[in-house]
Amino acid sequence: MNGEAAPELGPWERRRIRTSLEIECVALQLIADRGLDSVTVEQIANAVGISTRTFFRYFRNVPDVLGAVSARETERLCELVMLRPADEPLLDAFRTVYRDYAYSLVGMHDPGDPDVELKTSALALWGRIVQRDPEAGLSLGRVNDVLTRGFERVIRVRLGLPDDDQLTAGVLGAALGGAVWFTYVHWLQLDTTDPLQLYLDRAFDRLAELDDSAALTRPTRA
Repeated sequence: MNGEAAPELGPWERRRIRTSLEIECVALQLIADRGLDSVTVEQIANAVGISTRTFFRYFRNVPDVLGAVSARETERLCELVMLRPADEPLLDAFRTVYRDYAYSLVGMHDPGDPDVELKTSALALWGRIVQRDPEAGLSLGRVNDVLTRGFERVIRVRLGLPDDDQLTAGVLGAALGGAVWFTYVHWLQLDTTDPLQLYLDRAFDRLAELDDSAALTRPTRA
């Protein structure tokens, strides 16, 4: 399935994106070091060397910074899923993209992207924050909502669902998003040397079982 090429950004938009990423990385570093409740907008602005007014041009508040990573990474993953072959089963498309993503968490951004270092740094810092406080990452970063909405759009296109079928894409998007988030947090909390993909593969296997209805219809143990 071919995706449309992204429009080339002008100098002003590139500067705006870079400034946003610089603020984001400084804020995430402070949150990772001190905890979310101990970081203020004023501290972030001082550390970046900007005014609080400039901060508010990019983010509503400190917790809003946490949502930037999940939104950006979800958009990137959805773009990659859309580029998978049109005849590839939906679950296989997500599995393949996440396999590559998990094996190269900081290496899947376009090497020609001038902001690749800031984006990978932000992702690593966000992971530290989630590892320490996954509930904060979930609620304040709006992870489940972001994943579900992003996956829902991809599912709707790939399956060719009609506009009046809100349930199918929503349920499948919520199932995929919930499985991915749970697995990621579970892997972080284990603090294991095993690769994330090992756990994601297991999660996709469980989803495949549900898709075959075997896990839902077989008798339960007494």
